[in-house]
Amino acid sequence: MIGFIKNIWLILSLNCEQSARLTSDSFDRKLTWAEKTALFMHRFICAKSRHLGKQLKDMNNSLQSLYRAHWSMPAGLSDEARERIRSRIQELS
Repeated sequence: MIGFIKNIWLILSLNCEQSARLTSDSFDRKLTWAEKTALFMHRFICAKSRHLGKQLKDMNNSLQSLYRAHWSMPAGLSDEARERIRSRIQELS
């Protein structure tokens, strides 16, 4: 019962700073139903938080694209790299 009351309180009292934190957290973890509801309701009435959410989503998408385009590693090691690792391990054994 206390958890339910805490969830309702979160939904009714979320401010812009908390909304920004939840928006940022949503990229790293799955939000609870209360957090999602609170964030939705706050964004419904707050244009600045809606705008911030869109900006963070665009920035996240851009950074993911940049990472994939320039810094992503191949899925596996080449045969040559595997052989170098195997040889080095044997040397150290």
